[in-house]
Amino acid sequence: MSRTGRVVETIGLYASYKKITALRGVTVSIPAGATILIGPNGSGKTTLLRLIAGLIPPSRGRIRVLGLDPYRQVKLLSKRVTYIPEEDTLPVQARLRDLAAVMAEESGEDVVRDAVKLLELDQHLDKKIGQLSQGLRRRAAVLEALVSEKQVILLDEPFRGLDKKSRLVVSKALARLVEGKTVIISSHLMPPIDFDYAVLLEDGRLVYAGSPGGLEPLGCLLMGCGEERKILCTRKEIGEALARGCRVENIVC
Repeated sequence: MSRTGRVVETIGLYASYKKITALRGVTVSIPAGATILIGPNGSGKTTLLRLIAGLIPPSRGRIRVLGLDPYRQVKLLSKRVTYIPEEDTLPVQARLRDLAAVMAEESGEDVVRDAVKLLELDQHLDKKIGQLSQGLRRRAAVLEALVSEKQVILLDEPFRGLDKKSRLVVSKALARLVEGKTVIISSHLMPPIDFDYAVLLEDGRLVYAGSPGGLEPLGCLLMGCGEERKILCTRKEIGEALARGCRVENIVC
């Protein structure tokens, strides 16, 4: 698929769970290339990714992924889309080496070996998944995305819960992943990766869709640094604050 093609098209998309409306009339067209799906916790990012992956049906509206109805044609779509959820589903009793071997059967040994090295997992191959720290388990989940040969790769909050070292490792790996591939990454903050397109959600509504450069006046972050709160709007300021241990509290739109 051309990087100028449209991967996801939604019109008036709603999604509700019991009495909670997670998406409210979202109309957006996501192109091929690298897209950041950004918004605070509870903004509807995970719901939109699950709709794209065909895991849940919309309550109202229309969605097409690669021209397919994702929920009605999920078997066909699953051959073209890789979805990495926020909560990993890796087999806890399996050794990381065995997981890598399974991936190598489909993607090739060299590809998997390079991805393992990039994620700095090579010293942990003999450990069981359940013995890995949260950061290492998240890196193991990202490994599947790095070696995937499918058309579209979806990653839900790949940075959540990571320590500083794992954030840097995963950022480096994902920066490599987005080169020449169609990837949609959800996050509650802007990672240090060059994206082609940005989608900003707030309270289930589409706030912005377009160039990532246009996010600065729309997506400033409210950050807590000890007892002090700051609103920061540039990638440099946010990166420096995160390095000092500040936490993201919300996106100020």
